[in-house]
Amino acid sequence: MRHSGMYVGSAAMYVGCATTYLGCAAKYLCCVAKYLGCAATYLGFAATYMIEKTGLLLLSVLPNLAGALLSLATVMYSDSDDDYSSVNLNVNSVKEENSINCNNCDISEKKHADLTMKHRDLEKEHTDLENNHNDFEMKHIDLAKKQTELEKKHSDLDKKHTDLDKKHTDLEKKYSDLVKELRDRIECPVCFEVPESGPVFSCPNGHLVCSNCRTDSCPSCRTKMFRNKSILAVTVLENIEHQCKIEGCDAEIIFGDIEAHMKTC
Repeated sequence: MRHSGMYVGSAAMYVGCATTYLGCAAKYLCCVAKYLGCAATYLGFAATYMIEKTGLLLLSVLPNLAGALLSLATVMYSDSDDDYSSVNLNVNSVKEENSINCNNCDISEKKHADLTMKHRDLEKEHTDLENNHNDFEMKHIDLAKKQTELEKKHSDLDKKHTDLDKKHTDLEKKYSDLVKELRDRIECPVCFEVPESGPVFSCPNGHLVCSNCRTDSCPSCRTKMFRNKSILAVTVLENIEHQCKIEGCDAEIIFGDIEAHMKTC
């Protein structure tokens, strides 16, 4: 559109030059008509004068008349030359401006072609960036979906872990209660200590007593003690934790580590 406007401007300038030429031609014709009218007036004066005067006087007037006509023609030609020169100057300036405009047009066309190529390159880069952006968005959606699934699994695992912790706490409590109950059951009613080794004797009623405190009668029910040994009591004391008997030590030791602990405690 910019080049079309420049071409239209050049055409308008040419049309203006042509109009100037036509104006000058009309002006020239008007001058010719004016000078011809003046010449006719002079000729009329000359004819009247020839009628009134003698032929000698006519001969003396004719050179002056011819000089006047020659002067008029010179003035007409000079004016027309001045107008024609001004018109030529205008035309030359128009041609120069048109040449400059054409050169500018060529430069503008080259710049336009370069800008068009850069625009195409930028459009291609923009398209590539949009495609990469779409790929990243798809990957982001997939990662967000996977993250949601992992968070759900993590939540389920946390719930299971909480349940397991609760069950573990319950089992520890049950185990602690069971060990306490078993320790109370195998505790000697005489020395009030849990035997650390067998044998453990029992009366006919099932009461237990350690080997160090055994007598002929049961300390609990006073029945006669025989040499009955409780295998169950020995099994229990071999599978529970025993408290350290040294004052100030609260350690609980399994049956197999009692001797080693006593040496180092």
